Formats: sequence, C-alpha cells, structure tokens
Amino acid sequence: MVYETIRHDSTCLAPAILLTVSILVGCQQTDVPPSASEAKPAAAQAEAEPAAPPTEAQPVAADPQTLRESLAEFNRGAALMERYQYSDAAAAFTKVLQRQPDWTAAQFNLALAQLNMMGQSDAKDNLETARGGFEAILAKDPKHLHARFSLGMYFQHVGNMEKTLECFQAVYEGDPDDLYVGDKYAEALRNVGRQQDAIPILEKVVERDPGFVSAVYQLATMYTRASKRDQALPLFKRFEKL
Repeated sequence: MVYETIRHDSTCLAPAILLTVSILVGCQQTDVPPSASEAKPAAAQAEAEPAAPPTEAQPVAADPQTLRESLAEFNRGAALMERYQYSDAAAAFTKVLQRQPDWTAAQFNLALAQLNMMGQSDAKDNLETARGGFEAILAKDPKHLHARFSLGMYFQHVGNMEKTLECFQAVYEGDPDDLYVGDKYAEALRNVGRQQDAIPILEKVVERDPGFVSAVYQLATMYTRASKRDQALPLFKRFEKL
C-alpha cells in the first residue's frame, strides 16, 4: 500500500489514497496497475503481487456493456478526485456502485470522497457516511489498511485521539516501512502523551528520509521537550532549510 500521492495541503482532510483502474479499449479485461492504494504501503513499488480478488481491484463480471460503463465511471470518479472535485467524484462512484454494489475499490473511493467534502453544508453527514463506508469495508476485510488509515483520519478530525491511535497503530504494524504512516502514528502517540514511544519511530522516518518536513519538525520538538537540545538544534536548522 503506497501513500505516495498523499496531499499535505490544509484543504485536503484525507490522503489521496485512490484505487485506480484503466480500461483496455475494445475488450472486457481490466488492467490494474500498482497505484496509491493497490500496492503495499512502502515508498517503492516492489515486486509483483497476486491479483486482487474481483471485489477489490476489479468489478464483478457483468455483461460487456455494463462492465465498460462501470469502468468508465470509476475512472471518471478517480480523475475528479485528483482535481479535488469530491462531490462530483462521490456521485460518480455512487453510480458505479449502483451497477457493482460489491466492488470494494469503488466503496473505498466513495468513502474517501465523502471524507473530503468538508466545505459543504452537510459536511457532518458526509463524514459519518464516510466512516460507515470505511467500517463496512473493514467488517469484511479487517486487513484493508487503506480503509483503516482513512478511518484514523476521520477519528483525528473529530478529535477522538484514542481511536486515531488505534487505527494508525494497526496500519503501522501492517506496514512499518511506510514513512508517512510512521509520521502519523508518531503524531498520534504524541497526542495521547506517549512522546517517548513516538521518538524512535520518528528517528526511523528521518533517518530514511532526511527531508521529511513534518517528521523533522516533530522530532526536533520532541527532543526539546525531552531536554535533548543538542539533538534538537540541528533538526530545527534543517527544518528551516526545507
């Protein structure tokens, strides 16, 4: 599971962990490339993995016309997500699910779009619907790390720090090599007063990516609070240059 396309700007509540499917024009086969939410949560897209089951990466077999329409609408929704048009993306994934109600990838992308629809009058309803979507996915697949991570983002937004930690810890344990997940897990540990547990995780992140801005700043701050000023000062200087 790769979190490479996560957006760090303040307008985006959830990471752009987007399941993508491309259409092979003229046939009913689907090509499912490693994407921001299909591959493992590591910075590199590693060796090939077994094909995901139909309910995850591909729609359930249908007549050719329905299959083409479902794939086209799915890809349209993915493109809208990339343009931050979350309401339109949600509508597109809703149409997909009307044709393919058991397609996990579409369920996840719909919930992710709803999670990001924060500027609307019904933002609270969208958030709760998104939460329900992630929980429904996890009910049938507890190891769906993308849904678990996104659920953690939901809990962080509503201020439930214990639940946030629970989610991010599960994702980190599932893939401890993903740097962004490590950064978020350390942040969650800090928010519940477990700073000493967070420090070694951030040290690992910063060692592997010296330019990881939020991790550098977090670690420098935690060193300062732990009276490790000699270790904090070089990190603050690095942060100023990033």
